[in-house]
Amino acid sequence: MLSDPCMSFSGPAVRQWARLMAALCLVTASLLGARPAAADLFDSDTELSLTLELPLARLLADKEQREEFPATLSYADADGSKRSLQIEVSVRGNTRADLCDLPPLRIDLKPKRAAQTLFQSRTELKLVTQCKASTRYRDYLLLEHKIYQAYNLVTPLSLRTRLVSVTYRDTNGQIREFTQPAFLIEDLGETAARLDMERVRRPAMAPSDMDSAQQNLVEIFQYMIGNTDWSALLPADGEEFCCHNVKILAPRQSAAGLVMIPYDFDQAGLINAEYAAVSPAVGGSSVRDRVYRGRCENNLRVEASLQRFRELRPALESLFEDARLGSAASRSALAYLRDFYQLTASQRWVKWRIYGRCLGS
Repeated sequence: MLSDPCMSFSGPAVRQWARLMAALCLVTASLLGARPAAADLFDSDTELSLTLELPLARLLADKEQREEFPATLSYADADGSKRSLQIEVSVRGNTRADLCDLPPLRIDLKPKRAAQTLFQSRTELKLVTQCKASTRYRDYLLLEHKIYQAYNLVTPLSLRTRLVSVTYRDTNGQIREFTQPAFLIEDLGETAARLDMERVRRPAMAPSDMDSAQQNLVEIFQYMIGNTDWSALLPADGEEFCCHNVKILAPRQSAAGLVMIPYDFDQAGLINAEYAAVSPAVGGSSVRDRVYRGRCENNLRVEASLQRFRELRPALESLFEDARLGSAASRSALAYLRDFYQLTASQRWVKWRIYGRCLGS
């Protein structure tokens, strides 16, 4: 006796019946109002409007405690219907947590609550916020998002992001409602699963552990954007695991070298934030001064990496021509990017400032 018309079937005698019942189940689900599978959060480059309702004044008053606060996250579906889910929000970050009026946030999700929404199958996301309420800091935020997008063009071995416009509502009414741009960053666990890799946690890395071709792409990319606030081999001060502003992944199915996933680009010379500081490890007088931090072991990879960036030049430049950027910020970023191409077109420069300044020589 068949107790469930939507149960699984096997055997040649019931295949036709199974197909009929499967179709019936789909029709029934549709009639009951079941939603189709939701689109993925990172499948679109379109800016997403969000509303975040939380005890914001309490969160900002006690940033050092990193307490989790209940919140409601809302957005509109493609058909315009409102979707809301219960989440938890906490302060994250180091420098920006202390510096910013609105610090970076971590969003914790429950899979059951997020089912059939843009946030399905996720447990955590990072929200990079606009640090201070000025057009200058808006441009810093947008430029950093462009840098993540630029690295997506370089390689799929990268973190995905989504630009959002967030309306913040303090549930206790202590802070007036306001709206600012921000962007979401894919959780590293999701990145690893997408790439069929696993996270590596070690106190330090050896150069011989790394995929040298992929590592050199990171090294040249960091040189292009003028970022020295990173390390591929050692953790940040006070941190237990390697590496500083770089996460390490290992392929699951092969013995290939380890892969570097860079993040946190707000100190880059391309952005030139007023709070950015030259890394003590490299010295110098300005974050706009490029300093190559690539390994000498990777010198044989440099020309191939530079060629990759030459091929991407039109696409990279077009990123920073976005009308959402202030005109001065766009011009400055494009000039900085074009300077990289002008400098690296000179073999003399490459020999002097890249091969001649590599680490480990």
